[in-house]
Amino acid sequence: MESVDKPITFEALRVHYYTGRSYLIRSEYRHKVYGFRQGMMTDLGDLDPDEWKRLAQQLIENSGEEQLQTDLMEWTNQHTPWFRNKQEFEQRALELHMARIFDNPLWVHYVSFNHQYRPEVLETARLVWILTECCQTPAQVTLERFEVAKSRDNTLSCPVCGRLSQFRRCTSEEVSMDG
Repeated sequence: MESVDKPITFEALRVHYYTGRSYLIRSEYRHKVYGFRQGMMTDLGDLDPDEWKRLAQQLIENSGEEQLQTDLMEWTNQHTPWFRNKQEFEQRALELHMARIFDNPLWVHYVSFNHQYRPEVLETARLVWILTECCQTPAQVTLERFEVAKSRDNTLSCPVCGRLSQFRRCTSEEVSMDG
């Protein structure tokens, strides 16, 4: 681990990318034995995955966010079926927690995650109603996601089915008819 005098914060432990390098363990004439070291690049440096996990869990505990981590673990388990075991779900949930993804209004699951686990957050969120071509069901997204999608190609991940779809802003009549 690189020794850097930076405070241990969620931002400092956010994983930028994974690292890896081989190293020579021993050399006996022509026979060489190599090992491989995996790591995670953060603002604190290239950390060993076990050290990163220990620091992340300690930070969550010190911040009193154990329930939020449990919620992220449950969310990850429900929405990322490609992970094979509990360790992979746990790793992904920790990475999401360090990235503070649940506070990012551009996150595709911002509304649904916070609706389920932190409804008080949505009281101050800037939300708009949209209608996607695929489902034709009014759904909410953040104004930030709406504006980014509008400025690009007018498509976003449908809040109902998850497909990438064209969309438009709903009228108040369309919202009230569906609700």
